[in-house]
Amino acid sequence: GSNAKYGTGSLVGGTATITNSSVTANSMILLTDVGGGVFANLGALQITTVTAGVSFVVTSANALDTSNFKYWIIETT
Repeated sequence: GSNAKYGTGSLVGGTATITNSSVTANSMILLTDVGGGVFANLGALQITTVTAGVSFVVTSANALDTSNFKYWIIETT
């Protein structure tokens, strides 16, 4: 659902916005690339934006990346 602490996403043009109401300013978001894109276009994944209570953005170091990933949101203090 839109507030799950774990889930999946797919990059389009090296980026993906994940709508998730459970993300906070203290969230640690772990990412795992699970492939699915063109191997030559895979790039390192990072969280580039977090909007608390709304969404987070995953960006690849390669703008051509179309791979799939899994995420896990952990709350920190």
